[in-house]
Amino acid sequence: MAPHYLVTGAPGSGKSTVVAELLRLETSFVTFDIDWLAETAGELAGTSIYFDPAAGKPYLKLWFEVMNSVAKNGQIPLLFTPIDKRDVAEALGARAASVRWLLLDCTDEVREERLRRRENWTEERIREALEDGRLLRQEGIPRIDTGDKTPLEVARAVIRWMTEP
Repeated sequence: MAPHYLVTGAPGSGKSTVVAELLRLETSFVTFDIDWLAETAGELAGTSIYFDPAAGKPYLKLWFEVMNSVAKNGQIPLLFTPIDKRDVAEALGARAASVRWLLLDCTDEVREERLRRRENWTEERIREALEDGRLLRQEGIPRIDTGDKTPLEVARAVIRWMTEP
């Protein structure tokens, strides 16, 4: 089974910014942001993908089917998502072993500064994002620090990661 490439990171790590940068570049893979289907999937599910925990597992399974479809067409899919290894194991079972992980991360100070600039981000959501960042750092995932790099530098680092054996 071909690997599934997942770039994870807590909110504020730079995932969406790097996705935009990768879309500008010519790459040999198909880049996705997990947020792209959230609104439509939420309409289908009749609940929020973001705030209803019961919707998370089927939503992740949907994304893996999208990735499988891309792979069947001879392309390499790359998904940017805030999920962790436990989420993938719960949703995919044994198929989770095919995941190749990369973590986009930054210091708590940089993350907090980025999140405070976002509209409608409460103190509670910021605290949760900081905790998510700490938990993801403990998973032993190869890491790129986005706090001291430009989006283009991070995108190029992701491309290197995708193409290394």
